Amino acid sequence: MKDEGILQLYTERSERALELTEEKYRGLIFSVAFRILRDAHDSEECVNDVLLKAWEALPRTETKNLGAYLTKLARNAAIDRLKYRSAEKRGAGETALIFDELEECIPSPQGGEEFADELSVRELLTGFISGLHGEERGIFLDRYFFAMTVPEIAKKHSVSEGKIAMRLLRTRKKLQKLLRKEGFRI
Repeated sequence: MKDEGILQLYTERSERALELTEEKYRGLIFSVAFRILRDAHDSEECVNDVLLKAWEALPRTETKNLGAYLTKLARNAAIDRLKYRSAEKRGAGETALIFDELEECIPSPQGGEEFADELSVRELLTGFISGLHGEERGIFLDRYFFAMTVPEIAKKHSVSEGKIAMRLLRTRKKLQKLLRKEGFRI
Protein backbone atom coordinates (compact mmCIF):
# COMPACT_ATOMS: atom_id res chain seq x y z
CA MET A 1 0.00 0.00 0.00
CA LYS A 2 1.18 3.52 -0.73
CA ASP A 3 2.02 5.96 2.05
CA GLU A 4 -1.08 8.05 1.38
CA GLY A 5 -3.26 5.03 2.10
CA ILE A 6 -1.35 4.22 5.28
CA LEU A 7 -1.62 7.82 6.47
CA GLN A 8 -5.36 7.71 5.79
CA LEU A 9 -5.59 4.62 8.01
CA TYR A 10 -3.82 6.57 10.78
CA THR A 11 -6.42 9.31 10.34
CA GLU A 12 -9.14 6.70 10.75
CA ARG A 13 -7.24 5.30 13.80
CA SER A 14 -7.19 1.86 12.20
CA GLU A 15 -4.69 -0.56 13.75
CA ARG A 16 -4.08 -1.80 10.21
CA ALA A 17 -1.97 1.37 9.77
CA LEU A 18 0.55 0.04 12.29
CA GLU A 19 0.63 -3.39 10.64
CA LEU A 20 1.28 -1.88 7.22
CA THR A 21 3.85 0.56 8.59
CA GLU A 22 5.75 -2.25 10.28
CA GLU A 23 5.54 -4.43 7.18
CA LYS A 24 6.81 -1.69 4.88
CA TYR A 25 9.29 0.19 7.10
CA ARG A 26 10.55 -2.23 9.79
CA GLY A 27 13.82 -2.83 7.92
CA LEU A 28 14.49 0.87 7.42
CA ILE A 29 13.74 1.75 11.04
CA PHE A 30 15.90 -1.11 12.32
CA SER A 31 18.84 -0.24 10.08
CA VAL A 32 18.82 3.44 11.09
CA ALA A 33 18.72 2.48 14.77
CA PHE A 34 21.36 -0.23 14.35
CA ARG A 35 23.82 2.11 12.65
CA ILE A 36 23.67 4.35 15.70
CA LEU A 37 23.41 1.75 18.45
CA ARG A 38 25.35 -1.21 17.00
CA ASP A 39 23.13 -3.50 19.06
CA ALA A 40 20.33 -5.67 17.64
CA HIS A 41 18.27 -5.86 20.85
CA ASP A 42 18.30 -2.09 21.40
CA SER A 43 17.53 -1.55 17.72
CA GLU A 44 14.47 -3.81 17.99
CA GLU A 45 13.34 -1.76 20.97
CA CYS A 46 13.71 1.37 18.84
CA VAL A 47 11.48 -0.18 16.16
CA ASN A 48 8.78 -0.67 18.81
CA ASP A 49 9.31 2.86 20.15
CA VAL A 50 9.02 4.35 16.66
CA LEU A 51 5.81 2.47 15.89
CA LEU A 52 4.31 3.63 19.18
CA LYS A 53 5.38 7.24 18.56
CA ALA A 54 3.96 7.11 15.04
CA TRP A 55 0.64 5.82 16.39
CA GLU A 56 0.54 8.57 19.01
CA ALA A 57 1.63 11.40 16.69
CA LEU A 58 -0.17 10.56 13.46
CA PRO A 59 -2.45 11.98 12.13
CA ARG A 60 -1.85 15.14 14.19
CA THR A 61 1.59 15.49 12.63
CA GLU A 62 1.60 16.93 9.13
CA THR A 63 3.74 14.69 6.93
CA LYS A 64 3.77 13.80 3.28
CA ASN A 65 6.75 11.44 3.39
CA LEU A 66 6.11 8.65 5.86
CA GLY A 67 9.52 7.04 5.29
CA ALA A 68 11.40 10.24 6.08
CA TYR A 69 9.21 10.86 9.14
CA LEU A 70 9.85 7.34 10.46
CA THR A 71 13.57 7.69 9.76
CA LYS A 72 13.65 10.84 11.86
CA LEU A 73 11.76 9.10 14.67
CA ALA A 74 14.15 6.13 14.48
CA ARG A 75 17.20 8.34 14.60
CA ASN A 76 15.86 10.28 17.60
CA ALA A 77 14.83 7.09 19.43
CA ALA A 78 18.27 5.57 18.86
CA ILE A 79 20.07 8.70 20.05
CA ASP A 80 17.86 8.80 23.16
CA ARG A 81 18.67 5.15 23.86
CA LEU A 82 22.35 5.82 23.27
CA LYS A 83 22.29 8.66 25.78
CA TYR A 84 20.61 6.34 28.24
CA ARG A 85 23.38 3.78 28.13
CA SER A 86 27.04 4.50 28.43
CA ALA A 87 28.67 4.72 25.02
CA GLU A 88 31.97 3.41 26.36
CA LYS A 89 30.39 0.50 28.27
CA ARG A 90 28.43 -0.76 25.29
CA GLY A 91 30.99 -0.13 22.54
CA ALA A 92 29.08 2.54 20.64
CA GLY A 93 32.27 4.48 19.98
CA GLU A 94 31.45 5.13 16.32
CA THR A 95 28.49 7.30 17.21
CA ALA A 96 30.52 9.20 19.79
CA LEU A 97 33.13 9.77 17.06
CA ILE A 98 30.47 11.14 14.71
CA PHE A 99 29.36 13.67 17.31
CA ASP A 100 32.99 14.60 18.01
CA GLU A 101 33.55 15.29 14.30
CA LEU A 102 30.57 17.63 14.14
CA GLU A 103 31.43 19.30 17.44
CA GLU A 104 34.25 21.19 15.73
CA CYS A 105 31.70 22.82 13.38
CA ILE A 106 28.50 23.19 15.35
CA PRO A 107 28.45 26.01 17.87
CA SER A 108 27.54 25.35 21.46
CA PRO A 109 24.69 27.65 22.51
CA GLN A 110 25.36 29.72 25.60
CA GLY A 111 23.25 31.67 28.07
CA GLY A 112 19.59 32.51 27.62
CA GLU A 113 19.92 32.54 23.85
CA GLU A 114 20.18 28.73 23.74
CA PHE A 115 16.75 28.08 22.18
CA ALA A 116 17.03 30.83 19.56
CA ASP A 117 20.54 29.70 18.65
CA GLU A 118 19.36 26.10 18.31
CA LEU A 119 16.61 27.15 15.89
CA SER A 120 19.02 29.32 13.91
CA VAL A 121 21.56 26.51 13.64
CA ARG A 122 18.82 24.09 12.57
CA GLU A 123 17.70 26.47 9.79
CA LEU A 124 21.29 27.00 8.66
CA LEU A 125 21.96 23.27 8.62
CA THR A 126 18.84 22.63 6.56
CA GLY A 127 19.90 25.27 4.05
CA PHE A 128 23.49 24.02 4.04
CA ILE A 129 22.46 20.42 3.35
CA SER A 130 20.00 21.52 0.66
CA GLY A 131 22.83 23.42 -1.02
CA LEU A 132 25.11 20.38 -1.19
CA HIS A 133 25.08 18.59 -4.50
CA GLY A 134 24.57 14.92 -5.30
CA GLU A 135 27.23 12.68 -3.86
CA GLU A 136 28.50 15.32 -1.43
CA ARG A 137 25.03 15.55 0.15
CA GLY A 138 24.66 11.78 0.18
CA ILE A 139 27.99 11.25 1.91
CA PHE A 140 27.28 13.96 4.50
CA LEU A 141 23.83 12.54 5.29
CA ASP A 142 25.11 8.96 5.35
CA ARG A 143 27.64 9.94 7.99
CA TYR A 144 25.84 12.48 10.12
CA PHE A 145 22.19 11.50 9.77
CA PHE A 146 22.30 7.75 9.17
CA ALA A 147 25.47 7.27 11.31
CA MET A 148 27.23 5.08 8.77
CA THR A 149 30.91 4.32 9.23
CA VAL A 150 33.47 5.63 6.76
CA PRO A 151 34.08 2.09 5.39
CA GLU A 152 30.32 1.60 4.89
CA ILE A 153 30.05 4.89 3.01
CA ALA A 154 33.12 4.10 0.90
CA LYS A 155 31.62 0.76 -0.09
CA LYS A 156 28.24 2.32 -0.86
CA HIS A 157 29.78 4.99 -3.10
CA SER A 158 32.50 2.71 -4.55
CA VAL A 159 35.38 4.98 -3.54
CA SER A 160 38.27 4.71 -1.11
CA GLU A 161 37.89 5.37 2.60
CA GLY A 162 40.49 8.13 2.31
CA LYS A 163 38.42 9.90 -0.32
CA ILE A 164 35.33 9.71 1.90
CA ALA A 165 37.26 11.02 4.90
CA MET A 166 38.61 13.92 2.84
CA ARG A 167 35.16 14.79 1.44
CA LEU A 168 33.69 14.76 4.94
CA LEU A 169 36.49 17.00 6.21
CA ARG A 170 35.99 19.48 3.35
CA THR A 171 32.23 19.51 3.87
CA ARG A 172 32.63 20.10 7.60
CA LYS A 173 35.03 22.97 6.82
CA LYS A 174 32.40 24.50 4.48
CA LEU A 175 29.82 24.20 7.25
CA GLN A 176 32.21 25.76 9.76
CA LYS A 177 32.90 28.65 7.38
CA LEU A 178 29.16 29.24 6.86
CA LEU A 179 28.46 29.23 10.58
CA ARG A 180 31.29 31.68 11.25
CA LYS A 181 30.04 33.92 8.46
CA GLU A 182 26.59 33.90 10.09
CA GLY A 183 28.12 35.02 13.39
CA PHE A 184 28.20 31.79 15.39
CA ARG A 185 31.14 31.22 17.70
CA ILE A 186 32.69 27.85 17.10
